[in-house]
Amino acid sequence: MTQDKRDWQQEKYENLIKRCEMMKSYGETICVDPSAIISLIETAARADAAEDREQRLKEALEKIRDDCDPNDWYFGPLHKEINAILSTLYPDTPAPKEGE
Repeated sequence: MTQDKRDWQQEKYENLIKRCEMMKSYGETICVDPSAIISLIETAARADAAEDREQRLKEALEKIRDDCDPNDWYFGPLHKEINAILSTLYPDTPAPKEGE
């Protein structure tokens, strides 16, 4: 019998909660509620998925832009529009940190 993604994720979260409760029972202090940890994990997974979708969209637009001649009377406006869209998407390189 195979497990779907939700089954093993649920087990992972349940195991995390059990571990945190076990640590509490041994007197170790935990500063974060287990549900907060789960929420952070889920938020990070959603952010990663959104970043992957945006990257695929960016790559597709770049391919279309490369096929369009900017000087062509028909495809020139499309080329400019794609450049405008790509300028609003996040770049591949991270922004410099303050003080750099």
